Amino acid sequence: MALYSQLLGIGAGGEVLTALVDVDWNPKSKEATFKIKNTSPATHPSYCIHQVAFNLSAENCEVTEVSPSNFQVHHKEGFHYVLEDSTGKGLHNGEKLTCKVVYKKGWEEAHWLDAPMTSINEGLGVHVAASFKNETDPYTERIGGHFKSDKPKHKCPKPTPPVTTTPAPPRCPIANPQSCCQIVIEGKTQLVPPALFNPVQPEQYPVTHHKTFDVAIEKVCPEKVVICGTVHKTISYKTLEKDYGSVKTVDHYVKDAIPFQCVIDREDANENDEFEIVGAAFMCDVFAEPKNFGAHPDFPYYPVAWKFVEKEILKVCIRKVDASPKPW
Repeated sequence: MALYSQLLGIGAGGEVLTALVDVDWNPKSKEATFKIKNTSPATHPSYCIHQVAFNLSAENCEVTEVSPSNFQVHHKEGFHYVLEDSTGKGLHNGEKLTCKVVYKKGWEEAHWLDAPMTSINEGLGVHVAASFKNETDPYTERIGGHFKSDKPKHKCPKPTPPVTTTPAPPRCPIANPQSCCQIVIEGKTQLVPPALFNPVQPEQYPVTHHKTFDVAIEKVCPEKVVICGTVHKTISYKTLEKDYGSVKTVDHYVKDAIPFQCVIDREDANENDEFEIVGAAFMCDVFAEPKNFGAHPDFPYYPVAWKFVEKEILKVCIRKVDASPKPW
């Protein structure tokens, strides 16, 4: 069985960057094979995939094989596994990265894969992401793509041949454009304990954040497609702790989740038609910064921030599944 998605990003000059993620899995062998292919235009060879990260939410998952050999397995905060190019070569247009994941127990009931993310040309901060989950129902819809299964095909009786010998003219193709929505997402997160932060010298105690997202089609209505999802963010900073009468600086992080929705207009959409998400990406970080400054309640000589605010723009694109015309 195969699970796949097209991922979408935007380059520094507005170029459309794409990658394909294929996941072939077999419940009997408890093994999945991931294939990440760079499908960005060959006219922009500098846009390479340098890093692929996986969150494996189930226990006892293990990456066993990686090809090509210039990609190596690392562990990184926020992800269970990071496959990172060690040579600077990366994956160019048309090249493919393959790795295998083995799950040792509870395969049939586990939501074993959550949020594979690829980063195209990491130096420019261009990210593309999609999420998949392994449900027990083999025909369940998938987030960020759709699922192809071994569902048996039903044979239909052959139609009665027409009386005339003149072949019917071909039907005109049906337009199936890609439709998108852009969502402005705002978040405010309380930092408890407070973050060490000096607004006059922000580099003294940096506050950083990392974000991913899940997105899905919630409902198809007449002329409308309803999109829903969640932005997951992790805010990392330094804070203070008492240490036997003295004070020490420790690393800390806070996680938060922001839900979002949008509606895409499609004149050809009818109730419960099948659409798929063909691309989703953060387009712009409007701002992301600490706020609500003051002094630490226990250590008043240290400046702190009690809040982190951010605003970003997320773009989601869909296309209708199987919009080709039926034969006469």
